[in-house]
Amino acid sequence: MKLLLASQGFLTKEIASEVETVVGKNLNEINIAIVNESYLELDRDKDKRWVIKELSCLEKYIGGRIDFIDFKRLPKDEISKRIEQADLIYFVGGSKMYLRELLESMI
Repeated sequence: MKLLLASQGFLTKEIASEVETVVGKNLNEINIAIVNESYLELDRDKDKRWVIKELSCLEKYIGGRIDFIDFKRLPKDEISKRIEQADLIYFVGGSKMYLRELLESMI
């Protein structure tokens, strides 16, 4: 498995191009699984418009299937199945501690 850390998401063509290289597929063929629960744990008073911007950039660059994985709602076997079908797992920003809890819940 390869890891690409891009704190700014798909905001530039350079990042999108690097994803093609790392995944080994054309952007039009990449299937992506999005884990988005961690931003829900951020301060409720802060504007979360950035989430919409990030997701719209994914839609702009990714041509394959886009799926959402809800770690809290779905059973582990379903989460595993969806992850296996994805070429790329995309964690929308948010609370790092909460994201850690989500990932530990899979163990």
